[in-house]
Amino acid sequence: HFSVSHRNGNTSYIYKRDGTAHPGPRTDYNPWDFAIGTILRGSVEGCASIVDAIFPPPEEDVSPAKIIVEFNRDLSAAEGIKDSFKIYDAANTTSLAITAAALKSGDDSILELTLSSVPSSGISYQVSNVDAVPTRDPIEIVPAGSVLNITVTSWDYLQIGNWRLARTCETCSSSHFSVSSDNMFTSQIFRDTGTTHRGPRSDFNGWDVGSNSGPTYSASGVQFGKFAVQVRDWRIKQMDQTHLSISHTDGNVARIYRSDGTVHGNVQTFSGYNEALGEPTCAYLTDTYLQIGDWRVGAYDASHLSVSHRLGQTSMIYRTTGTIHRGPRTDFNTWTLPEGEVLLGSN
Repeated sequence: HFSVSHRNGNTSYIYKRDGTAHPGPRTDYNPWDFAIGTILRGSVEGCASIVDAIFPPPEEDVSPAKIIVEFNRDLSAAEGIKDSFKIYDAANTTSLAITAAALKSGDDSILELTLSSVPSSGISYQVSNVDAVPTRDPIEIVPAGSVLNITVTSWDYLQIGNWRLARTCETCSSSHFSVSSDNMFTSQIFRDTGTTHRGPRSDFNGWDVGSNSGPTYSASGVQFGKFAVQVRDWRIKQMDQTHLSISHTDGNVARIYRSDGTVHGNVQTFSGYNEALGEPTCAYLTDTYLQIGDWRVGAYDASHLSVSHRLGQTSMIYRTTGTIHRGPRTDFNTWTLPEGEVLLGSN
């Protein structure tokens, strides 16, 4: 047998000496399972490298800061290698002290470096390994002197009072956007397939930062546009004077709210991605509500988040118990909330 395989474990093709070929995907006959051999020709230089480095956003009440360094190979161990790295200001080479290094649980290709202080905002940092870093494969090492810019990230959520509209579950095969409260109940989940999943439930919660299904973070984060706000790969947009939609970048529309108080499902002509995000226009966040054109998604009180149109109809109410309550109805209308200071976006 002669096989073509990727290091992730998948075998794409197997050729047999009888002239037959056997396509994948499959996981057997994988040469990455072989014992390490002797190099006869060529070079292993360049096989192992740093591929990404990010500042994850700080978790609530958690310090100190961390840096996530991702490699294209699994590392052999984290013990004793914290002094092999340097985090510094790219402009004047001022270093940040590293107090600890640990491999991420379940993924030995990711190294978490703990810092003694919080990086200053507005400064571009770089990570470099001053010593060679060994990988699980003893003949492949990350050469000393590798340098990579560190990407600053932010949480992929909008916080409205004690509620979060959050993209959740970084490791899931599908993208999820949820409505959840700080008592750890999730009222609604929107999927990139255009489907909706109601609570009460406790997973996919925007407040559960320590969970695999909790909120994600990215370099793009939250961006405001013309009658719209984008949370990574999700967009909440007023499509016209009658409709507000929640849609995914792939074109599916998970929810449509109408000014008559009704709600509707996946109609792709109402995708907020059918046009450019645009410049921030009448799309902004306050402590108690998110306003998108003629719509407000607001924390009506300590127990309710509602989606209301300025003409008086409430299309949906989410409760901290994890339940949802559809309109049309005229109570719990967020346009009765006092005007708030603009925290993000533009009015």
